[in-house]
Amino acid sequence: LSEENKRYLTIIRRNTERLINIVGDLLALSKLEEGEFPLNLEPVKLPLLVERVLKLFENQARLKDLLLKVEAPDNLPPVMGDPFKLEQVFINLLDNAIKYTDAGGVTITMALSGDAVTAKVSDTGTGIPQEHIPRIFERFYVADKSRSKKLGGTGLGLSIVKHIVLLHNGTVRAESTTGKGSAFIVSLPAVRS
Repeated sequence: LSEENKRYLTIIRRNTERLINIVGDLLALSKLEEGEFPLNLEPVKLPLLVERVLKLFENQARLKDLLLKVEAPDNLPPVMGDPFKLEQVFINLLDNAIKYTDAGGVTITMALSGDAVTAKVSDTGTGIPQEHIPRIFERFYVADKSRSKKLGGTGLGLSIVKHIVLLHNGTVRAESTTGKGSAFIVSLPAVRS
């Protein structure tokens, strides 16, 4: 193959992978919105789940020289949740945090707050301009279009996060300062013993 043909094949492959990601995310979101994603609820220890998810991102973080950290108290109660779907929440949040962070790291801090377990995913990335915060959980909404396209984002990840968290009777919100990073705070009902 000539260099020009290799370049075209690379472009085709990248766009095909992007389309596959969009279709997969759209299917997941459609099922979530239609209530076709039954929850298989069980007590879930969030720190263990997050540690498992972090392992998926170790290589990506190492390539960018980012520090990944989990902070959680030993006595944190479990949440009643579907482990697979909760993993999707943290996969999406960590994927975004790492994509949009070029230096520093990502920290997941967990705590008990009233009757809920909160997990705050904080990064030291580019941040999100304040005017975009109210809309970032909308499907296809992208705050930084040029960067999202370059990084392969579909604009559906945060919408999926929101729907999964709502299915668990939880909440999710974002805080950000442009140039200093973002934090996504997920709150889920704790299992009381």
